[in-house]
Amino acid sequence: MYVDTVTIISHEKIKTSFPLYFKTDTHWNELGAYTAFKGLIAKSILNGDRLLWPSDNLNFQYFKAEKGDLSRFQRSGSFLSDNDVKIISSSVTNIPLSVRSYRSGAVLYNGINKSIESPTEPLLVGSPAALNSKKVLWLRDSFGTAMSKLMASTFSETLQVHHGRISPEEIKKIMLSYRPDYVIVTVVERDELSKMFSYDPTHSNR
Repeated sequence: MYVDTVTIISHEKIKTSFPLYFKTDTHWNELGAYTAFKGLIAKSILNGDRLLWPSDNLNFQYFKAEKGDLSRFQRSGSFLSDNDVKIISSSVTNIPLSVRSYRSGAVLYNGINKSIESPTEPLLVGSPAALNSKKVLWLRDSFGTAMSKLMASTFSETLQVHHGRISPEEIKKIMLSYRPDYVIVTVVERDELSKMFSYDPTHSNR
């Protein structure tokens, strides 16, 4: 199933006074990510999946934000400031989280739920107090950072892999060894037509 996040966020932007994206960065904040995530929830319900999802009434709070990549591209950092909007609901933020290297098994983090930056290697994220005892292979990029707390609070285990740092052949091997219950792909618009997501009839084994 496909989730059209552009339309969903455009509709939400009209209804809220909170920003969904940063002024000085190309990424969405946690409210923008939650708005897109609700699109996934709606499609899953229509699909008949029997899953539990985070509350529809999560609380958010403004925070000062550092200037991001867009300010460097536009040279606007000298006259623009920025705010971040983060989830503060304890049902999401206070659950225990562990992060391990999928390849080596090395423990990288143990603590409460936090944002997982764009992975440079496959990361196995465990959250035993999540709403669903399900394994998810999540092909993501830097836009997944703001969504990672929601994913951890929803699924007890997510294998997070950057789609730009892995080949289709490697993904096939991971699918066979990890055997996820669900595969979720979040990809920035400019990469939608990259080789990873383009069908090549000469490579039907992908």
